[in-house]
Amino acid sequence: MELRSELAFSNFLFENLHEAQQKSLANYEILFSLFIESDPTQFFEEDHDHINYVQKLYKKINTRELLNHYIKEYFLVGSASREEVDEKKTESSVKTYFVNKDGSTSLKPEKEPWAMKMEEDRKEFIKNYPNFEIFSKDLDIDYLLDLINKCWIKALKCNSDEQLENYKELVEHKKTVKKMFDELRAVSKSNDDYPVYTNESSESESYDEEPYYLDEIMDSHNHLKDGRTSEDCDLDSDDYWNQEGAFEEATDKDDNFY
Repeated sequence: MELRSELAFSNFLFENLHEAQQKSLANYEILFSLFIESDPTQFFEEDHDHINYVQKLYKKINTRELLNHYIKEYFLVGSASREEVDEKKTESSVKTYFVNKDGSTSLKPEKEPWAMKMEEDRKEFIKNYPNFEIFSKDLDIDYLLDLINKCWIKALKCNSDEQLENYKELVEHKKTVKKMFDELRAVSKSNDDYPVYTNESSESESYDEEPYYLDEIMDSHNHLKDGRTSEDCDLDSDDYWNQEGAFEEATDKDDNFY
């Protein structure tokens, strides 16, 4: 039986978040992570195949062994941020201010509210679970596995996204993603007038001629040598490159470059 709804699995996981939280914070953490990972409105790729993505996600967590592996990876990601949090404690905070309409000044937060909330949650996670042993003791894997499988079975029975309450939210999200990429394409198209230096023999960007700064280096060198500049000489001529090689001359101590 194939999944036909992008929203169903995340929706049913979301419905059980409160119950999981009542059991333990660790259970809630894992279920919330799965909810976010299966929520189609969290993805902003233009060609994202969410049904296929969710089916692959479920195959990674549908047994006790697989779920335990997912949980260990989740904890490692969370605990890996400990160093980042500790480093930020020692950094000097740069305060910025903005002027209000009434002329008064207010301290401007360094981060958006959602980013600040995420950082607070991460700090709380690290505080509550300093190591995996403590985290695993607070988990009920059998409960989580049973809940995940029940949500999946319900999701498979869902015929389409249209029958779900947040279907309009998904539609609006897809419109936003389409608009975002349409605008990016428009900007890219408007920049076509600017020259792009590429080598036809290679897909990677390159220069057909020597980089502009090389001319400046050679002008400086030759001007000190005998007053010549790139405008006075043919760039391909031996006169400009001084036969024995510009960079060999540049390293000659007799040229007084040091």
